[in-house]
Amino acid sequence: MAGMEVMVSRLKHWMDLPGEAESQSTDLMFVIWSHEHCRFWAPHSRGYTWILSHAGRYTRAEAERICRNANEHQPADEEPNETMLLAPECLAVAAVNRAGGGE
Repeated sequence: MAGMEVMVSRLKHWMDLPGEAESQSTDLMFVIWSHEHCRFWAPHSRGYTWILSHAGRYTRAEAERICRNANEHQPADEEPNETMLLAPECLAVAAVNRAGGGE
């Protein structure tokens, strides 16, 4: 499972989460990585999957709520239980928005 952890670490490093205004676009969705279960959250918060394409897609508000609730008792100096990541299919949308080409 170390390979998946490395992938998530690289994704988090490579990709900045979009800013508040950017993320209000209905085109941007997020996936949630569970460090605790070493899997992505499944759709509708019902279980976990190793397969990114099978992972649930969540709005920024949903992902923030899930991660906040899951991490609220986690010490600040420890890895969070859950991390939200921009869904891969939204990376191009975020890049266009950052470059000023989005609406």
